[in-house]
Amino acid sequence: MLTEPRLGFLICARNEAAIIAATLDNLRAADPPPDVVMVLADHCADATADIAEQAGARVFRRESGQAENKGLALRWLFEQWPPALAQCQVIVIVDADSRVAPDFVAQARHAAMSGVRVGQCFVQPADLTTAPSAQLSAYSDSLTQAVEARFNQWWGWPVRLRGMGMLFEPQLLRELLPFVHTRSAEDIELGLLSVERGLKIHFVPQAVLYDPKPPDARRATRQRARWVTGLFQVWKDYAALIGRLALRGPHLWWWLQTMLFRPATLLITLKALAWALSLIFPAPPWARVGLGLWVSADVLYYMAGLLLIPQPERWRYAQVLWRAPLYLVMWVVGLVLAWRTPHRWLSVRHDNSP
Repeated sequence: MLTEPRLGFLICARNEAAIIAATLDNLRAADPPPDVVMVLADHCADATADIAEQAGARVFRRESGQAENKGLALRWLFEQWPPALAQCQVIVIVDADSRVAPDFVAQARHAAMSGVRVGQCFVQPADLTTAPSAQLSAYSDSLTQAVEARFNQWWGWPVRLRGMGMLFEPQLLRELLPFVHTRSAEDIELGLLSVERGLKIHFVPQAVLYDPKPPDARRATRQRARWVTGLFQVWKDYAALIGRLALRGPHLWWWLQTMLFRPATLLITLKALAWALSLIFPAPPWARVGLGLWVSADVLYYMAGLLLIPQPERWRYAQVLWRAPLYLVMWVVGLVLAWRTPHRWLSVRHDNSP
């Protein structure tokens, strides 16, 4: 009989005193509970570390080096290689506001016992407000996992990592982190570095993690600006690696575009504009037909995706889908904000607007 692997949660936190206790309570309530819960308190100026220690978590306080850099903070911890970390066979990285389903630990262990060395759990949007930005963001996340991730899994292709709910064999993560250096795109970096080694990133949809969405458009825009800043740096620093992976064959093209060609709403808008221009101005028939089919595929993707979203979320997303142009505006503003503040960490939960 196979021995169940020792599983640990690693919470990355900075000034999260207001929510860290609730997150730890949720993890302890899992059935079965994790073997160990670790909190990486990165340059915390509040009581995050103290609260976590009082709640029974293993706390690692990082006070040197660059702050507000999740990748560097993770690298620092794995360089220390503390016993609590070294004794785990599986590590799940979560955010300070993450919540897990009651059977999360059992499902994650099952995935590890099935040979998963690196995987992405299902990230379910949670705590949605009535703000269109939150609803549209939630639909986008649900759709990409319900369609793209399952499509990749069906074909045996890798899925993209999402920053939270990432499942890793600790020794593998220890080997990858020395190469991670971007400020806000460590998930993309870890994905590229894993696939470069020939590893498959598995989708683990049975292990469900709940991710609270930004409550309003302002904070959602900050979040996208942060993502865009990281994405720009990935393109700059990993262009050669991206090219090498693309040359491995079509099985990686879809995976690469899901990570690197964002935002999808902007790309769809550009494709629709190109198709409209081909109808107005002289263009080869094949170009008009090709662009029309390309745009139609995008429309069908978003509409058919509603059928894969469970109730009651399906009706809620259907009602808000007509507001999709607002999602595009949010991304465009995020692009401008990323250009204006390329070296500033834009928090979603803390008010540090420029």
